[in-house]
Amino acid sequence: MVLVGGLTEIGFVAETSLLLVVGHQGRGLIDCGAGDRAAHDRSEDFAEWSDASHRRVLGIGSADGEWIEVFGLWGGEGVSQTSDGWRSTVDGEDVVLARGDARQVISPGPEELRAFGFSPGGDYFVLASPGDVTIFHRG
Repeated sequence: MVLVGGLTEIGFVAETSLLLVVGHQGRGLIDCGAGDRAAHDRSEDFAEWSDASHRRVLGIGSADGEWIEVFGLWGGEGVSQTSDGWRSTVDGEDVVLARGDARQVISPGPEELRAFGFSPGGDYFVLASPGDVTIFHRG
């Protein structure tokens, strides 16, 4: 779990396991494999690095200058199915991961569910609330 105060949006950098998190305190780049922050920018000048009408945010760190599609309060949704058949759906305040007869329910706890989705390659699943991001590795 990575703490992120005031999280509003998340989005994976294409073809990577890097997750961009956006909040009221700027942007962060999380390496899902290591489970830690790869970069952080505390700039709150949203007009400079965000495009809410297209649900995208400029990346930082190794994704600097790259527009990254995000999902969360602005709408949109993450990757909801993997190539090997795992699917994610919402059931009330919980997220259900299922494939065939296998089923796992994940709860954001006492906080509101803000966003969720698989990484582009399907190796990671992330669940975001306003205060944190929980990363699950499927490898």
